[in-house]
Amino acid sequence: SSFWSRKVMWRSFICAAAASIMLAILNNRGNAGMVFFGGVRPTTPRDYLHQLPFFVITAAAAGVTGAVFNQAQTWLSYVRPASRRTFARLLECALVS
Repeated sequence: SSFWSRKVMWRSFICAAAASIMLAILNNRGNAGMVFFGGVRPTTPRDYLHQLPFFVITAAAAGVTGAVFNQAQTWLSYVRPASRRTFARLLECALVS
């Protein structure tokens, strides 16, 4: 769990407001809504069936990547260098990320 302070909430609100204003400025149709990119056709139910395998593969790859990352973190916790070895800790951070 996490704690959202008022400061974080206001920052989120300001960022959302700025994004909304930029969408309104970039909107070339003159009415409210998303930015229009020419040449995009409406999606059909058949499109969803074509996209489904790609989403499933992407989700599976993300799950495997997350599991490998968690296992690497567990293994690294056993061999982690002492806190006084600054260079080793920086090297670990660079390798993990």
